[in-house]
Amino acid sequence: MLRNVLGFVAGFLVAGTLVGIIEGIGHQVYPPPAGMDPNDPESIKAYMAQIPTGALLFVLIAWVLGTLGGAYVATRVAHQSPRICAACVAGMMLLSSIYMMIAIPSPAWFWAGALIGVPLAASVPILKASQRQLESAQKPEEST
Repeated sequence: MLRNVLGFVAGFLVAGTLVGIIEGIGHQVYPPPAGMDPNDPESIKAYMAQIPTGALLFVLIAWVLGTLGGAYVATRVAHQSPRICAACVAGMMLLSSIYMMIAIPSPAWFWAGALIGVPLAASVPILKASQRQLESAQKPEEST
């Protein structure tokens, strides 16, 4: 049970860290305009009305790769329920993405990319975990 909790926590921390790193790179490539106040919702909404597509792509890629990395870590750390832990990480990432898209108005293609990309990214490590579990169940017991 403890490994499952640790799997979720580690996965979510890795996902958040990856998102922060990739979005940070995006801010270096597409810096916000001078005078934009990241603490002022109106300033953010004004920026979002003119944001370059590439800047939004960085955010979308961050969410997808963060989910992929976090779900992978969850499947590797969790012992009894790796797929459930990875799905929980993916669910948290999806909820976070939806919250951000509601809080900061986003174009329809961005919504579609997040709603498809985040669950799809999580499916890769979840399917790999299923494959590992099947392979370990099919191995004959070694007798000594």
